[in-house]
Amino acid sequence: MDEREQIRDRIDLVEFIGRYVTLTRAGSTYKACCPFHQEKTPSFVVSPERGTWHCFGACGEGGDLFKFLMKVEGLEFFDALKKLAAEAGVELARRRQAPDPLDPVREIMGRTAAFYATALHRTDEAKIARDYLRHRGVEPEMVNTFQLGYSDRSSDSLVSFLQGQGFSESHVLQTGLLYHDEKQGSYRDRYRGRLMFPIRDTRGRVVGFGARELDGESRGAKYINSPTTPLFNKSQVLYGIEQAGGPIRKLGEAVLVEGYLDVITAHQFGFANTVACLGTAVTPAQLGLLRRYTSQVVFALDADAAGQQATLRGLERARATLRASNRDDRNAGRSRPEMVLRIAAMPEGRDPDELIREKADRWKKVTDGALTLVNFYANHAERAFNLEVPEQKQKAVELLVEVLAEVHQEVARDEYVKQLESRFATAPGLLQRMVADRMRVPEPDAGTEMDADTVVEREDASQRPAVQLQEPGSLRHQLERKVLLVLLRDPPRLHGQINERLAEIGADQLDLSPQDFIDDQARALYGQLLRVGSGDGWDVNAFRGELDRAEADYLQRVLDEQDSVLSGQVMEGNTNRQACNEAVALLLRMRKLELRRRLQTIHMLQDGDAYNAVRKHLNRIEELLHTYNPLQPVRATALANS
Repeated sequence: MDEREQIRDRIDLVEFIGRYVTLTRAGSTYKACCPFHQEKTPSFVVSPERGTWHCFGACGEGGDLFKFLMKVEGLEFFDALKKLAAEAGVELARRRQAPDPLDPVREIMGRTAAFYATALHRTDEAKIARDYLRHRGVEPEMVNTFQLGYSDRSSDSLVSFLQGQGFSESHVLQTGLLYHDEKQGSYRDRYRGRLMFPIRDTRGRVVGFGARELDGESRGAKYINSPTTPLFNKSQVLYGIEQAGGPIRKLGEAVLVEGYLDVITAHQFGFANTVACLGTAVTPAQLGLLRRYTSQVVFALDADAAGQQATLRGLERARATLRASNRDDRNAGRSRPEMVLRIAAMPEGRDPDELIREKADRWKKVTDGALTLVNFYANHAERAFNLEVPEQKQKAVELLVEVLAEVHQEVARDEYVKQLESRFATAPGLLQRMVADRMRVPEPDAGTEMDADTVVEREDASQRPAVQLQEPGSLRHQLERKVLLVLLRDPPRLHGQINERLAEIGADQLDLSPQDFIDDQARALYGQLLRVGSGDGWDVNAFRGELDRAEADYLQRVLDEQDSVLSGQVMEGNTNRQACNEAVALLLRMRKLELRRRLQTIHMLQDGDAYNAVRKHLNRIEELLHTYNPLQPVRATALANS
């Protein structure tokens, strides 16, 4: 009996879940209102015989003892395992874990945040920052909660501090905290004379900084963020997520704002489910991060022209992301609620920080009354188009049709159509027909360019039965999961063997890299696999314990795809050589999809030279696929002579 089975055997599932909800016996099971969404009729069922729980209501969540604790307390798998093991009196076997090469970089970031925080409280020069925070009404508790700090005007204060801490230069340079002064031939502090906002990941680790100018003397931007580093990419993090994660889960809703002080003020006034997107249009990665906590997101960005444009850009990306995410859920048979976006109508000239301070109850009304996507776009269409001009009205209606086609609840969509037919004075039934026609068109995948799989299907449709058509994005994402499944057999060895195999067949320019994964989750899991140390003892379950919740869920999705598209059970039975060959074939197919997407784009741009170059590359990939048998050794010379 392994340790997880021992824990399940020693902890009564009904008693444990009963600590969080009131359970009522119903035959051989127990029922309650689901703790993960609001409901009046109990749909949450616990089966002690099976050792499982499941919600048959809106959220559709389910699992075992471990999954319940992970979800109810927002823990990662290994943290839940340790907590339950302690309660059950089960001693966990010590797991060999390769050291993370980025741990020293994280330690530097953490110590730097403490260095800046100390400077804010203790140095005379930081009075300008303390006065600024006092003027903005930021209370000391919030200063400490968010560990605000100050970087002095010296160009080498942090350099000296880090040198004194004994960190290696290579690790320090990975933080983005310094820059190289070409004239002086030395490294200098990146941030000088600024109020510092540490940016943390979901585990509370400092990954970057935001910095606000205070004296107006700098020729740089008022706000700057850390550059992209191995730890930090501003499109993939949310400011305040560490503090807001729990409240978001509890309230079932996240409020997304733009600035650091918007978040701090919201938390100070009790709106702790607030996070910020660091001044960028919201990205697919940020929405994916929020989806770990909730399916309900309110956009509350600035009401000025720039803020409105950022909101529109963010919504375009968000809608594309949600189309892909909701479609993947349907394909996989997952019943979790579709993500719902609403937009708070900010008063003109007011940002969230100002509105909350002026009248907190008004802020609550603004967020509670946030518009649905359909109503937001209807308001936008009335402002952006002259509906008295037929051609302009056509554009407005086409915009609304796109948004209506994304509403999958039939009753809600029908009600919206009725409202908008009256509001935009369209002929009876016309809007309904346009929406129906739009819904028959395959959805584009998330991103700004046409999806590769859409191009493949259009080009190959005449050669295959229509029933084989893939939904956009599904084939490419499936191939990425298959590659990861192969790697999970033995990550350290297989990664090198795959690239060696590519070189053997004359395709060394296709070395496996993060850029091969367009799916954010796939790329993140691949990055985790790259960190696995070499040597014996690879254990996928131990690896799972090192992942955060979203990564562990995606890992399970990959493991569920045991029916490999080429050679069967890649995790069982076959050799590393066979697994390596299979991965190469998958990579070739992925590259083929990518090149066909490029050809479609170049064709539209009418760039003949570029088209010919990509076509030549595609021909080479197709030749390799035609000649290459993934289960047999292949000689590059044979391909060259074919």
